[in-house]
Amino acid sequence: MTVWPHLLMPEFLATALLTVGLIVMSWFINAPLEEHSNPNRTPNPSKAPWYFMNLQELLLHMHPGLAGVIVPTIILIMLAAIPYIDVNSEETGHWFTSPVGKKIAIVIAIYTTIVTVGLVVFDYYIGVRELMGAINPELRTGMVPEVIIPTVVMFVFSYAIWFIIRPFKPTIREVMIAYFTGFVVAWIVLTFIGTAMRGPGMELYWPWALPPRQA
Repeated sequence: MTVWPHLLMPEFLATALLTVGLIVMSWFINAPLEEHSNPNRTPNPSKAPWYFMNLQELLLHMHPGLAGVIVPTIILIMLAAIPYIDVNSEETGHWFTSPVGKKIAIVIAIYTTIVTVGLVVFDYYIGVRELMGAINPELRTGMVPEVIIPTVVMFVFSYAIWFIIRPFKPTIREVMIAYFTGFVVAWIVLTFIGTAMRGPGMELYWPWALPPRQA
């Protein structure tokens, strides 16, 4: 298969369809700009752009340095390392590589969705800081609830992916598919929660139960 026409033609058609779709949507959907910003009246909640909502959601659960610097840096390094770990060129360009890879992707997508939502709900209704404070008031803040526990939790649930997919006897590529799927699904879920489930004061709401926007 060559770049032209097998790659460029589908990309051109996809771009044309997206452009036409946006034009049609602009005819029927009104998306006015809000008023000029007023420094004396900060919106509640003040949210980041949607593509940063995953990081803003992480900031609610752990230390800003861990959520905003260390975790994204580690993820970028791991994503960049995938081509150097999976050096096999067989089945390149095939979705999920094999039927086993597809099953692994589905299982990990379900697992990651449940874990991510469960951790957010747990931290909101119970809270790591509150739990540590009940054990020892001095542990309510500091490195233990904001750095150590979130790091351990992320490591444990990431390592659990290997035990979940091990019965499938995965190849190196299928292992990479599992972890990449976990990353993508977690990022999507965090983006959705931050965008559609955080109301005034960044309180957690169901999307259909969000209170009206404050003036």
